[in-house]
Amino acid sequence: MALKKAEVEEKYRQLFDAATDMIFLRDPEKGTLLDVNAAAYRLLGYGRDELLWADYFSLLANDAERAEARRGFAEALEQGSATGPAILKRKDGSTVEAEVRNTPVRIAGKLWVLGIARDMTAQRQLERRALAFYQAFRNSNDSMFYTDRNGIIQDVNDAFVRRFG
Repeated sequence: MALKKAEVEEKYRQLFDAATDMIFLRDPEKGTLLDVNAAAYRLLGYGRDELLWADYFSLLANDAERAEARRGFAEALEQGSATGPAILKRKDGSTVEAEVRNTPVRIAGKLWVLGIARDMTAQRQLERRALAFYQAFRNSNDSMFYTDRNGIIQDVNDAFVRRFG
């Protein structure tokens, strides 16, 4: 049984809005948002109507982010896709660290850029914390080392090397 056009559109709208990553359909030159999914407006704190036809570049945290997004659009158009980091600004002024994959798509003869953005904020915080602990380990004046679960030394700090050679 063939689905009617309205049923197909409803099915794809449900799939689009069920995605946990943010999805943006944007004009590659102006940055105008043609469509966004529920994850985008939920994570950024806007209503869907506030984002539709808005300027995607205004959602970026600063001028450097906007310039990088423009480069990402150009790269996607030239190479078929591009992935890079972005800092998005929520409605309340806080930020979301994201990884954005841009892919050009043609809809009704018009070229758009489909952006799928994964919230990496928690991951980046963990990475920064791990780096701080590792730097404390490396720079400690106390001899330190760590092992794997079999007791095999994986790394030592400079104080360990100075003391034990």
